[in-house]
Amino acid sequence: MAIIEGVELWWVKCDPKNPVKNPEAGKPDHWEVNLRTTDKELAMYWAKNNVRFKPLRRKVKGDDGEFVMDDLGEPVRELVKDDNGKPYFAVTLRKKVRKANGEDSEPVKILGGMNDLDPKTIGNKSIGNVRVFQYDYTYQGKDGIASMLMAIQVTKLLEYKPEEGESFKSVEMEVVPAADGDTTPSAKSQSKPNKGSGKAKQKEESDFDEDLDDDIPFN
Repeated sequence: MAIIEGVELWWVKCDPKNPVKNPEAGKPDHWEVNLRTTDKELAMYWAKNNVRFKPLRRKVKGDDGEFVMDDLGEPVRELVKDDNGKPYFAVTLRKKVRKANGEDSEPVKILGGMNDLDPKTIGNKSIGNVRVFQYDYTYQGKDGIASMLMAIQVTKLLEYKPEEGESFKSVEMEVVPAADGDTTPSAKSQSKPNKGSGKAKQKEESDFDEDLDDDIPFN
């Protein structure tokens, strides 16, 4: 076992009952967390020890909201920096919900200090220590060392509380009978959506690099 200390925790998706769905049919779902640090020496140390931290970059969007493309038609990427202007190094660690032998895996252990903590309360930029299990593997004729997420110990919690959307007002539904042969709902019978004011506090990470995973061929 190895412990990565003092890193920022982003996109903690470790709810035992709600793992990340695998888009590939037949492949197991997983739990995951994105680790970030601005400490270059720390990132280099772990990269040399098979936890593959890399400079964090995201796609650049223009004023029109579209991605900016370079001369080769590839999205332009910029370094992601913290509030003090220091560039981030990042890696995404995962644990599959099912082992290679078909048995269920133990969920990722989540602690706040030394007590159990609800992973859904961990907001981006929380600080913590992360325990990984490292093991040798051979995949497609190549040998390597994989790092699997095992446990997270939060030392500084930035609590995440999703905002609730507005509730519907109490109204009666009006039913307008359709005329014979008329299968088109009348404008009067169509309801307008109620716009909620709730906004997620944690933005999705789809604009960031997709090659930050510490790949794990097998469990």
